[in-house]
Amino acid sequence: MTNQSESDINKVAEDAVNVVRRGSDVVPLPVQDLVLAMSKHVANLKAALQLLEGRMELRDSLADAQASALKEPLLELHTTLEKIVDTDWGIRRGDRAVFSGAVALEVERVSRVITAVDQWHAVQTDPAFVFEREILERAFLSEIIHKVIDELAKDVGNINVEVKIDEDLQVTTSVERLAVAVSALVENAIKFSQNKGVSVEAGLNEDDELWIDIVDNGPGLMGKDPNDLWKALSQRDGADTQQNKDGLSIGLYMARIMVQSLNGVIELTDVDSGGLCASIFLPQRRTGDI
Repeated sequence: MTNQSESDINKVAEDAVNVVRRGSDVVPLPVQDLVLAMSKHVANLKAALQLLEGRMELRDSLADAQASALKEPLLELHTTLEKIVDTDWGIRRGDRAVFSGAVALEVERVSRVITAVDQWHAVQTDPAFVFEREILERAFLSEIIHKVIDELAKDVGNINVEVKIDEDLQVTTSVERLAVAVSALVENAIKFSQNKGVSVEAGLNEDDELWIDIVDNGPGLMGKDPNDLWKALSQRDGADTQQNKDGLSIGLYMARIMVQSLNGVIELTDVDSGGLCASIFLPQRRTGDI
């Protein structure tokens, strides 16, 4: 609230009270009561505006803090990857080209996630919105998933992904952050399925919680601790036994950051018929939170 608007409100309230005082002998009592009530209403309006201003400042402050917390590990990762690109590892030219291509792929992926966080922050702090809670979008989940798959196809080529989602299923979420998480999980599933097929299913459970299952036809966990798979490759113990040449396995790490920022969780479980199921669980908020 600007100083000018506050001054205007104070003047209106003061004038209203003065009118009552000057005309107390001639102004009928009902009119006096009405004018006094109006002056009190103006004062209440001033208090309401001050409260709203405080809530908006708090909202912006919380959004700044959350955006900073989300971007800090991503920026650190981005800087580290750029240093890797600039380092002469003394390897053969052909191997260096493959390695540099893998790192460049991860740099681009991290950059896209940082952009998604910036887009969310811009919406969250938009002065046109006055909600003190996070501003989330209402969107059709199938549209989000199909857009993710189309974008992946541009980078990966022909992919075999079956989507089993009701076209009428709407969800309340941050589209940018959910897309980042789903993209990373689907890309990971494609990598280990070797084009045998990946399925994406979703729905709402009895707790009004959104679930998304991404199932591949790969080797599954193979007895590994699923908690280790959420770490960036540089944070894991031992060598990368999969010897992936198309990335540094940080997709799952970023997916977890995005889902946790939406108060959700990801679970990894083996599929009885073979393969791995990555499950996202996201709480669905009330209409008033939008």
